[in-house]
Amino acid sequence: FQNTSHGENTLDNLLWVGYCSFHLRDYTRARDAYIDALSGNHGEPPKEVNLHLASVYYYMRMYDEAIKMAMAGPENLLQNRILYHCFQRTENDKKHMIHHEKIGNTHEDQ
Repeated sequence: FQNTSHGENTLDNLLWVGYCSFHLRDYTRARDAYIDALSGNHGEPPKEVNLHLASVYYYMRMYDEAIKMAMAGPENLLQNRILYHCFQRTENDKKHMIHHEKIGNTHEDQ
């Protein structure tokens, strides 16, 4: 599929390309779509796009980049989960435990 609509990238198209590519495990394509969306050339993206890109970086084993993008996103359960796993992978026990304590008893956190 193409990430264009009548020859133009739109923010919605880029977000869908990122989403679909991520779920197809095409992390490079997902990364490129989310970076393009965050460029601001297609309108103001939702803050959650930072978290989506952080997820992509995590699966690409680019943990420092994942942490940076997660910190730029909104504070929510997804941000906490990404940071929890990244700090676990980078063996930052202090920060890992901080985010471990924030894990709730929700379906997503189980």
